[in-house]
Order: sequence, then structure tokens, then C-alpha cells
Amino acid sequence: MRFYRAYGRPCSLTTVHIGSLSLSRAYRRISAAALLALAAPAYGQEGEWSYCEPISVPSFENDLEPGVTYVDANRLAAERGGVSTFTGDVTLRRDQRRVIGDKAIYNQLTGTATLIGNVRYETPDARLQGERAQLHLEEESGRIYDAQFRFISTRANGTAELVDIITPEFTRMESATYSTCDPDNQVWALKASSFDLDEATNTGEAWNVRVNVKGVPIFYSPYLNFPLAGRKSGFLAPSYGSSETGGTDLSIPYYWNIAPHRDATFTPRYIENRGTMLYSEFRYLNPNSYGQINYDYLGNDSLFGDERSFLRIDQNGRWNGWTSDLLYQEVSDAEYFEDISNRQGMTSQTHLERHLNLDYRSDWWSFQGRVQEYQTLSGNTVYQRQPQLVLDFSPPSGPGGLDFDGYGELVRFALDEEPGDDRPTGTRLDVKPSVSLPQRGTAWFLTPKLALQHTQYQLDEDENEALSRTLPITSLDSGLFFERDLGIGGRSLLQTLEPRLYYLYVPYEDQSALPLFDTGRYGTSYSQLFRDDRFSGPDRVGDANQLTTAITTRFIDSDSGAELLSASLGQIQYFSDRRVQLNPGDDPPETTSSELIGELRSRPTPAWDISASAVYDPHEELTEEVTGRVRYNPGKRKNFTLSYRQREPDLEQTDVSLFWPIARQWSVLGRSNYDLVEKRNLDEIVGLEYQSCCWSIRMITRSRLDTGTLEQERSFEVLFELKGLTQIGSQLEEEVERGILGY
Repeated sequence: MRFYRAYGRPCSLTTVHIGSLSLSRAYRRISAAALLALAAPAYGQEGEWSYCEPISVPSFENDLEPGVTYVDANRLAAERGGVSTFTGDVTLRRDQRRVIGDKAIYNQLTGTATLIGNVRYETPDARLQGERAQLHLEEESGRIYDAQFRFISTRANGTAELVDIITPEFTRMESATYSTCDPDNQVWALKASSFDLDEATNTGEAWNVRVNVKGVPIFYSPYLNFPLAGRKSGFLAPSYGSSETGGTDLSIPYYWNIAPHRDATFTPRYIENRGTMLYSEFRYLNPNSYGQINYDYLGNDSLFGDERSFLRIDQNGRWNGWTSDLLYQEVSDAEYFEDISNRQGMTSQTHLERHLNLDYRSDWWSFQGRVQEYQTLSGNTVYQRQPQLVLDFSPPSGPGGLDFDGYGELVRFALDEEPGDDRPTGTRLDVKPSVSLPQRGTAWFLTPKLALQHTQYQLDEDENEALSRTLPITSLDSGLFFERDLGIGGRSLLQTLEPRLYYLYVPYEDQSALPLFDTGRYGTSYSQLFRDDRFSGPDRVGDANQLTTAITTRFIDSDSGAELLSASLGQIQYFSDRRVQLNPGDDPPETTSSELIGELRSRPTPAWDISASAVYDPHEELTEEVTGRVRYNPGKRKNFTLSYRQREPDLEQTDVSLFWPIARQWSVLGRSNYDLVEKRNLDEIVGLEYQSCCWSIRMITRSRLDTGTLEQERSFEVLFELKGLTQIGSQLEEEVERGILGY
């Protein structure tokens, strides 16, 4: 039984409920029409629509009985032949849907309902308006005339002279438009003479489609075929730009929707001074695996004088606790990424990695098998791991609170044969079990730890000689926590003082006969003060008889718990010389203490983020390294960042980035990475952006140092975006987003 109400009198009416469903289906088809291949949903980032007029969100009653249709009207007239006429502020409500009109006529014999005058259909996210609607309730079909629609979440809106619901699965719209602009300021609009939307086949068809900007057509197609949901094959928005070396640069991608879990993109790219090349990308997503294959090919580079290519295969899988990771990369020449690649992040590559990893993880142990090699683009060849087997274990705490940990590695190192390269190759076994006894109180901690590291080699040039080394590693880590309340400027704060002592002892053993496969020195940092080895790999274990003294203080907001400032300072005191060095001929340092290392981090307000670190050598009275960064981010799309880095003897750089509004709709963006030693720009980006309600334009110029020729490579690119429809322009956008924080 369904009910309507007129002057508060309930009467039975069983088919009004079906009419509500018909209107709902009609609106769903308008929604699908908006999601054309050219018209992706306009969700965007928060604040993207800040220049648009606000949209009022309709409110709905929450006390309606689910599944029941209610009708309110000022007057009800029942005529012969089963015709009922509702007039005066007619409202049909069902769940979170509402239909409003001046007049509604329902014919019980034919099952039709006609709504006349100011017809309005509303849901929490959608609105539909029309002058007249004719609905066949039993067949769930009908027509809505002079329709206007609007989506609240996507800001999409449009019109249709006729929405013809032919069957529950098939709808036709005549003379329809679509836009994300404000209705009274349609800067751009998608228009079509007719749309056919078939839910049964998930297919949409449109005829005489054009995109108008300020009334001027910029795109036309006599016919489009698109999916109502999901993806569809077709051309994507082109990108273009220019550079001093390459000249005009134009790319036109074609997307191939092979299957729901497979697709491919083919992008012909024309570079004026080099020729035409093709980018190919294939992606797949299976229940237990996913991956991507890229292949770029340029048949004859007019500037380079030969063909050029790049292949990348990236595949990941998982099954029964195991995971796999395959990466294969190959490039035709070392200058490829610098000259023509659109993958900006790879221009500084010196070696291309290839690997196959096989991993297993349980609650307290893990295993990894790996085969790894590199294609050398510049510099020396690097060791290949063929293969590498790694086992880590960390079981639950044992009796008395003892913690047991362990690490084991078996790896074979190989090299591509090159004339004059006499570096050794062979197999290395490294195991390192450890036991510790963590003790912790409210204001203190104490952790004694004992480890034993055994490393053994079998070198190819002397198969009868086995080199090995076994060393115990003893450490004691301890710390205290003090705190006090204080007030600064009326602000209630909690200050902590955290002294820490870390003692490390490792006996000396001559390791000059051991090869160097993958070992180097750690960089100087605050965290390095608390490592049990100053070397990054097992080919060297540093002898140590040393004590790290460090102190940290923090200022914490007592009300919010936010950490406003933290500062740390530490140094190592050496009780004996460090005799083990990376290379046999290196002289051991004779200083009795390390550099002073300090770190600072402050966030006095949510808008400010300040960090700095410094390394000072008190023996040479020299500041060896300084880094600092100040970031000011008072709101969305407002950011200024200044970074500085200095390291003796020959590195000193600044990096400044900015994204800032200069007027209500205008913003400037820029980045300058500058070498203070060589007095030259490494990378410079300057741009201007204009944001409107439904469109934007960005003009960007870039000057980047070519590391091969040491000359500046300049380019200029434009990005034009119709929000919720498409963007036309540069391949530089991703690089700008990565280089300018807050963009």
C-alpha cells in the first residue's frame, strides 16, 4: 500500500511510487551523458571551483518511511475514467528524491502521469528542471521537455530540449549541452544534436558533437561512441611545446581500452628537428599480478644520426604470502633521456637497473631472492648480483625479555668484462645474529646488545683461498627523559630534555685483503651517531671503542600536543684510533672526537615549517656541511620554499620555489635551482597561471642545464584546461608539480 496526502487525508494510490522510479532513471541517463569520452567528471582538487558561484544543496526529510511515496498538493480532483488531478504546489517525495510541479495528472487506466509547469526533480547530488514531463509509469518510460540538469559534486550542468526515456535501459536526448561553467556564464560548452544512451550494452552514441569556447567551435566530430561507465578507446588531448634544440614538439595520444583489466596507449610524437617517434604503453591488472610495458622508438634521429629506443618492463605479483617484482630497462644510447625523453625524472640516470625479486614475509621472518644488474650510461660499471639471497628474522621476545634478531645474506658478485678492469668477482656470505635486553622505565631506557658478524668470501681468481672475518659487536644504548612546564607569551608549553649515551665496542681486525663489492662510508648525519658500523656494507666492519653523547630538547604545546620545536646536538668521543679504512692505503684519522652534528626542526604555526642541520669540525674549525629549508604555506595554492645546501669543498646550492596568487584569479609560479660555486642555473621555471570557474591557462618557460654540453636548454609550453572536460598542452606539468611544492 502506498499513500499520498492532500489536506492531510490519506488515500490509496499504488502507482505514484513507480513514477518516482521513472524520473530517477531519467536523471541517471542524463548523468551518463555527461560522462563522455571528452567529458570526464570534474571532481578536481579541493578549491579548484573557488571562483564559481556557490551551489545551494537541497535538504531532505529524514523521517520518511523507506519505500513509501508521499504526495502533497493544495487541491485534488478525481474525475471519471480513473483520472486524478493534483494542483497547487504538488510535491512527490520518496526516500531521498523529490519531484515538484504546478500540476500533476495521473491516469490510472493508462498508467501515465503528466507533470506540468515548473517541474523540478531533486536528489542530494542532482537537480533536473523542465516545463513538462509525461511518464508511462507501468512501462517506466516517458518524456521530459525543456530539461535543465545540474550535478552538485561535479558542478556539471546542461540542457536538453527533450529527454526521451524509450525503455528502462534506453534513453535519447535531443539538442543537449554539457558544461562545468556557471549557467549564466558559459565560457565553454559541449553540444550535440542527439545522444543515444543504452544501458543494456553500456554504450553511448552522439551525433554532431562540438566543443565551443566563447561560442567559437574548437573541436567537432560528426559521431562519437563512448561507454556510459568505465573507459573507451579513442584519441586523448594532444600536448605541444617547443625547445631550442628540438623545435616544435607535438604529441597526439591514442587510448585503446582492450579489456576492463588491460589497456594500451600509443602516442605519435613529432619533434621538428629530430623526426617522428612512437611511445607505446601497455598496462594490465590481474587478480594476483599487475604491470606495465613501455617502448619508445625513433627510427632516425636527424640530430643524433641513428635510431633510438627505450624499453621498460615492470611487473609485480603475489601469491600465498610470496611477492615478485620484475624490472627490466634498456636504452639505445646514454644521451637518450637528456635529448628526447618525456620522462623528466630519468634525465640524470647514470645506470639503468634491472632486477627480479622474490620475497616472502611472515610474522617474524622474511626472505628475499634477487637477481640484479645495470646498464651503464656513464661512469664505471657496477657489480651485478647473480643471485642474492637474504634472510631476516626477529622472533618474539624470549625468556627474561631477551630480544633475538638475525640477518643472513649469500650473494654472488659479477661484472661485465671490460679491458683494464681488474676488480675481483666472487661469492660472499654474511651472517649477523644478535641478542639484546631492552629495559625501559617512565623516564629512562637502557638497552645492552651483543652481535656477532661473520663474513666469508670465495673469489673467482683464487678458488682455493677462502677469506673470512668474524667480529663481535657490543653496544649499550641509554637515555633519560626530563620535562618541565613553562609559559612563553601566554602560551602553555611542555619542554623536554633528553640526554642520550651510546657506547660501541668492536675489536680491530685487519680487513685490507677483503674485496670491496658494495660497501662505502655512511654520510655524516645525526642518525649516524647511533649506528653500530660506520660502513654501509659488510665488506668492512669498523673497529670502535667510542661513546656518543647527545642531547635533544623539545617544546610541545600543552593544549594541542603539537611539537613546536626540536633541537638535537651530538658528538662521538673516540678512545682509540679507527684503524679499519675503506681502502688499504687510506691513513686512519687520529682525532679524538667526531664532528659536532646538530639538527633543528620547528613548526611554530601550521603555516611555517623550518628545518636545518649542520656538521662542524672542531679540529679544523670548519663547517663541513649545512642544509636548511624554510617553507611558508598559509593556505591552499600558496607556498614559498627556500632551501640551501653547502658541503665542503665544492658544493653550494640554493633552491627557491614559489606558487603564489598575485590577484584574485592570477598566480605566479617559479623555481630556481642555482649553483653558487659555478654561478649558473641548474634548473629554472617561471610561469603565470590564470584560474577561472571552469577553465584555466598556464604559461611556463623553463631553462635547464644540459649536463653533457653544459649549455642551457630553453623551452616554452602552454597548458589550457577546460575543467571537467579536457586539458590541452604540455608534458611539463608533472615536472612542475614535482619541483614546486604546493602547486
